[in-house]
Amino acid sequence: GIEAVALPAVAADALLLAYNPLSTRARNRLSLAASADAGRTWRRTRDLEHAPHDADAEYSYPSLLVDADNATLHVTYTYRRRCIKYVRVPLLWALGADGD
Repeated sequence: GIEAVALPAVAADALLLAYNPLSTRARNRLSLAASADAGRTWRRTRDLEHAPHDADAEYSYPSLLVDADNATLHVTYTYRRRCIKYVRVPLLWALGADGD
């Protein structure tokens, strides 16, 4: 799965994407990427989950929501095909803007 959300409070053409990178056949990584040009180019900013050596790891079907305050990103996704996981992170962290 893949999900994108527009970030008009950040910039007119800003987008944030949650996705499984194609660098691996498994869904053992769930990443975030940002675009400042309406999706023409993307920069991976963070990994929400990454378990390269865990055969049971599968993270899929993300959904994104930005709070009305434009400061918090809410993410839900299938976690290891067992449950739905909810993660709340600062939007600046998700965009890779505030260091590690």
